[in-house]
Amino acid sequence: INNPLKLIVLIYNYCNIVIVIPFQLIMMKKAVAALLLLVSSLALASNPFKYGGYLDGDSDYGVKIFYWFFPAQNPDAPLILWLQGGPGCTGAMAALAENGPYTVDDHLKLVENPGAWTQKYHMLYVDSPIGTGFSYSEKPMSDDVFRASIPENLFLALGDFRNKFKSFADNDFYIFGESYAGKYIPQLSHYILQQKDTQIPLKGIGIGDGFSDPLSQSQSYADFGYQFGLLNANQRSAMLLQQANVRKLIEGQKWMEALAEHTNVTYELLAFSGWPDPSDVRKYGFSSLNFTGVIDFMNLVSTRQALNVGNRSYSEICNSDVGQRMSIEQMQSVKPLFADILSSIRVLEFNGNFDPTVPPAACEEFLLSIDWDGLDGYKSAKRQVWRYNGETAGYVQAFKALTHVTVVQAGHMATEDQPMRVFDMVDRFIEKRGWQ
Repeated sequence: INNPLKLIVLIYNYCNIVIVIPFQLIMMKKAVAALLLLVSSLALASNPFKYGGYLDGDSDYGVKIFYWFFPAQNPDAPLILWLQGGPGCTGAMAALAENGPYTVDDHLKLVENPGAWTQKYHMLYVDSPIGTGFSYSEKPMSDDVFRASIPENLFLALGDFRNKFKSFADNDFYIFGESYAGKYIPQLSHYILQQKDTQIPLKGIGIGDGFSDPLSQSQSYADFGYQFGLLNANQRSAMLLQQANVRKLIEGQKWMEALAEHTNVTYELLAFSGWPDPSDVRKYGFSSLNFTGVIDFMNLVSTRQALNVGNRSYSEICNSDVGQRMSIEQMQSVKPLFADILSSIRVLEFNGNFDPTVPPAACEEFLLSIDWDGLDGYKSAKRQVWRYNGETAGYVQAFKALTHVTVVQAGHMATEDQPMRVFDMVDRFIEKRGWQ
């Protein structure tokens, strides 16, 4: 809403028309809805920091998970928890650069985001695991405990959120995220499903350009680079050998060596091709990785005070220490969790077709390797063309609980690259509107 005053005038005129023409009384409902939208939008614009602070995790370690909550206009709307990847990247990446109600301009001012998911859904962003963004623990923990406790701390934080915001406790609940959140999301959703006494109404998950199963997903880079003209035949052959070595190391559970070799593969794909953006093969110059404005905004004294984080600050959009602590886990798989997940809730996997970090074929190979009761049906399901505003937006393959969407004209950050299309995709998935 760019000019609330104009909307008030419009509503006034609309109501006059309804009064003059009785058979159009139904229009009054539209006027009231518009007025409610205005009031809600004005309230949010006047205080975007109304709901921010800390949620309690494991009390033994004094875990504090930072959250930033943006309610939608409809109180009964589904609630979406967004988990950022990295590992170690702050949720502010999405909140202020992808699907939150605002983005940050060059002057560190908030600008309304036309692709905001808050147009229809309640959005909860968190910094996870601890050490990411503003999240922390009062007591140190070993690396093993740190890694193993991630889903539990998120679960405890959700419990604290539900206590703080009881009016949202019964809303349908979804977990979305991207990249390395392809590990966090299945871990948390599986953890929730395993709790017999949980009251969390989890309905589905959505994973964008996710890295969930390194064994299957590490084998697509050579073909991706060759088919896009980034590699010649000799370079492709050399990279195929490296990928085979990655597979061998993973099968031997040599996690750190596998990570090193996988890093070499992704590094050489970029080096051989003149350093395209690792988020989008169409771009050069690493422009998509510049989140300086987000960091600077979050570190403003006024922002930190409004979000109740005290004097805490951070200098990295993705915490390197968290990444280091997670390194031994990065080449391990969460695929065994998916059979149980697919038997209980719906799953959306989506990729940008220009993503060199997790290419679409990498996601496809992973999905085709999940052992679940709908695999044969998924394999034979017809692929559909999905359109948005008359234009091709992507391609969809779906069967029962599993949906895979390839978003065209998008890279690793599909939500940022194609905000309106991805919002339409999410809405179709949650509302079960189909893809025609």
